[in-house]
Amino acid sequence: MARIGGDEFTVLLLDTGNLEYIKDIARNILAELDRPFQLGDDEVKVSSSIGLTLFPDDGHTAQRLLNNADQAMYLAKHSGRNQVCFYNEIMEHARSARHKLVGELRQAPEKQQLELHYQPIVELATNRVLKAEALVRWRHPERGLLAPEEFLGLAEETGLMDALEHWVCSHVVADSGRWATQTPQDFQISINTSPLQFTRNTQEDCWEAYLETFSRAGGAIVLEMPEDIFVQSVKNLGERFSELRAAGVQLALEDFGTGHSSLAYLKQYNVDFLKVDPSFIRPDKTDICGQTITESIIAMAHKLGIQVIAKGVETEEQKEWLKDAGCDFAQGHYFSPPLSAQKLSELLAGSG
Repeated sequence: MARIGGDEFTVLLLDTGNLEYIKDIARNILAELDRPFQLGDDEVKVSSSIGLTLFPDDGHTAQRLLNNADQAMYLAKHSGRNQVCFYNEIMEHARSARHKLVGELRQAPEKQQLELHYQPIVELATNRVLKAEALVRWRHPERGLLAPEEFLGLAEETGLMDALEHWVCSHVVADSGRWATQTPQDFQISINTSPLQFTRNTQEDCWEAYLETFSRAGGAIVLEMPEDIFVQSVKNLGERFSELRAAGVQLALEDFGTGHSSLAYLKQYNVDFLKVDPSFIRPDKTDICGQTITESIIAMAHKLGIQVIAKGVETEEQKEWLKDAGCDFAQGHYFSPPLSAQKLSELLAGSG
């Protein structure tokens, strides 16, 4: 037995035989620790939690086994006082939780649990809101409002991305139609799209449905995608982009400058916008390298006839620097956080 820090102790059992014998030892330890004892004039009790891991079933190194036991102990804590938990129960718990979440995510569109929030994108030369980025949220009945990074990865892994993107695209197009009368003629909404839409063999009827949906927006849609899409093996990428453009969709590369694509792709695929990664936009002038990269991206893009959108703008100083550098558009909490469709409608009505 050894103390490994704070109120945590490790017990090593050798040649213990079957699991029931191990459980009996753990329960006896809990029972002994549960006994009240005198502390000065007071009688006190402590609760304890025990995490168990098995060698060689759960790991082959001391560090791995210690980590396993630690995770099992925390699951025991969350299950209530004076509990015993095996590491393999964590794995089963995680699998069960994942399976439950996938089922809930599959039903989220039908149960009207998905929401669209829109972050305004400002034209720096005029200070007008001419664009907005659509961001999907999941209002989970138990976990509250979930950000995209908390469920979109799961959707990609489990084949649910098609259904989610269809929901997003349909609702964005519907919202853009409602805003058509209160926004400038060139007002656009950008949608983040998964590279899977282009790297897998999407059925033609599904693809045609996307194109038909976009064509109803009358040129109001911009699709954002990571620049790494160009380095993936996609035979019909150019054809897909041409079909999108024919449907009135413009194309943007997000987080530009962080991927590995060739600059030749910018003209080959007629990219309309570059979105500069927030890591190049700093709150002060100390990051000379980041500023130089951003200014070089702006100059290069303009030479190629491409407009630039800066993400993550948080200060007046950043805004003025980007404006002076010739950046076309910017978004970030300095201008506005993501808004509900209703709040964006009010903003557009007030600025019209």
